[in-house]
Amino acid sequence: MYDAYNLYKNFLMPPFEIDKFLTRLLNKMAYLYPKLDHFIYLVAENNLLKGGIVLTLFYFIWFDNTSFTMRKNRKRLIITMMAAFVAEITTILLSLTLPFRARPYTKLDMNFNIPVEIDHWWNKDISSFPSDHATLFIVLGYGIYKCNRKLGWIILSYIILFILLPRIYLGLHFTSDILGGILVGVIVMYFTFKLKLIQKIAEMVLDFSEKKPYFFYPIMFLIAYQLVDLFTETREIIGYLRHPLGKD
Repeated sequence: MYDAYNLYKNFLMPPFEIDKFLTRLLNKMAYLYPKLDHFIYLVAENNLLKGGIVLTLFYFIWFDNTSFTMRKNRKRLIITMMAAFVAEITTILLSLTLPFRARPYTKLDMNFNIPVEIDHWWNKDISSFPSDHATLFIVLGYGIYKCNRKLGWIILSYIILFILLPRIYLGLHFTSDILGGILVGVIVMYFTFKLKLIQKIAEMVLDFSEKKPYFFYPIMFLIAYQLVDLFTETREIIGYLRHPLGKD
């Protein structure tokens, strides 16, 4: 049992031990309640419950003509989409260049409780640090917060409870993977909103959306689809182009 003494003792340990402790703590109930495991697995696996809900709020704000700041909000959402692409690419590059980090469910020394129905080979060969889910959804959540604080707090709470924590529970990420992904997202968002060049590009895109909506909205749909899908199809296409027909 994790009492106050154990908590205190673990926080005097090296950072990685703290990381393992927090990850185990969240994983403690795994396998004890199969229905809970199934639900958490569904939430973690289903893109409709992740990106679909977040992007629905995105579109709600975009078309909210009751707001006096509608044009300003649209500009913020455009910048957020740009930041999402930059943040996702940054996360992928970091995962490829930093030392490989195995996922918790693959580490025998973790004594990890693997929840039922989990594919034991899920993302096994992809480094767990930093979490691309954390990066992408924190960027999108913060973008919504910039436009509407009330909706922002709601969606950020949803992201933490139903998107990020389940990934620790299932053993897909350590706690520090999630925190690292959040940090990448926050840094990218900060500089993206500060750069004047990005502001000018966003203004140009917004003008384009008003002058030629028949071009803009199909493009926006494709971008939104990729965000909902977490660029899965794009990665598959890139992987195929790098190794066509399975050739090295």
